[in-house]
Amino acid sequence: MKEVSVFLDLKSIHNLRDLKGIPTKDGRVIKEGSLLRCGHLGKATKEDLETLQAIPVSDVVDFRTSWEKQEMPDQIIAGSTYHELPMFDESKLSSIQNAQEIQEVVAKNPIDAMAMVYSETLTNPHSIEQWKVFFKILLESKGAVLFHCTQGKDRTGLGAILIESLLGVDPAMIFDDYMQTNLYLEKQENVDSKAVQSALHVDHFEQEGSVNPFLCVCPQYYQTAMNVIEDHWQNIDHYLEQVLGIDANMKKQIQDKFLK
Repeated sequence: MKEVSVFLDLKSIHNLRDLKGIPTKDGRVIKEGSLLRCGHLGKATKEDLETLQAIPVSDVVDFRTSWEKQEMPDQIIAGSTYHELPMFDESKLSSIQNAQEIQEVVAKNPIDAMAMVYSETLTNPHSIEQWKVFFKILLESKGAVLFHCTQGKDRTGLGAILIESLLGVDPAMIFDDYMQTNLYLEKQENVDSKAVQSALHVDHFEQEGSVNPFLCVCPQYYQTAMNVIEDHWQNIDHYLEQVLGIDANMKKQIQDKFLK
C-alpha cells in the first residue's frame, strides 16, 4: 500500500495526516501544514493540541452528527474556529422507520450499506449544502484547515477526494491516499467493532466478520463515489462546478492558496 499523505504520529489523535507534498498535474505540490485530515479530537491531549496550535490550525471542520459529538466532543485547539458540518441529514436519520431500514441493510450486507452512505453523502441536498460551506471555509481560512469525522475515513475520505481533485492531484494518487487509511485502523478494530454495533443497535451481523466494512476503506466505496459522480455529472470537475458552485476564479484562489 502506497503512502501519499504524511502520517503525523500524535498518540491521542487517530489517523492524522498532513496532505503536504502531494503533487498536482501542473507541477505544484500541496503546502506543508495547510490541509490536515484525521479522526475525532475527543481524546486529544494538551500536548497534541499544542502541536496542532503551533502549525497553526485556524479552522477545524467536524463532519459528525450531533449524537456523535455528544458522545465524544472535540477538544478545542486554541486559536482555531470550530465548524459543525454534519454530513448526514439528522432529521431523516432520526425517524424510527428509517432507522429500522438502515439496520436491516446493515445486518444483511454492510458493504452495500456503506456504498449507500457514499452515494447519499454526494447527492443528498443536505450534504451538498455542507460541502459548499466546507469549500467556503477553505477559501476564507487564515491558516491550516483540519477536517475530520469519527474515524477519519469515509466522510473525511470523501472530503479529501474532493479537495485533491480540485487541486489537480492525479486520480490514481487520490485513490492511493484514500486507501492509505487502512494502515492506521487495524489497531482500533476491537474497540470500534463494539462501538459500531452499539451505535447501529445491531446485536449480530449475518455475515461472518461483516462488521469490518465499517472499520476500513475499500475500493468498492471509492468506486461507488466515482460511479455516482460519473452517472450524474460525467466527471468530478463537473460535480465541483455544477453542484458545489466552484467557478474558475474560486478554483484558482483555492489552488493558489494551498499549492506551491
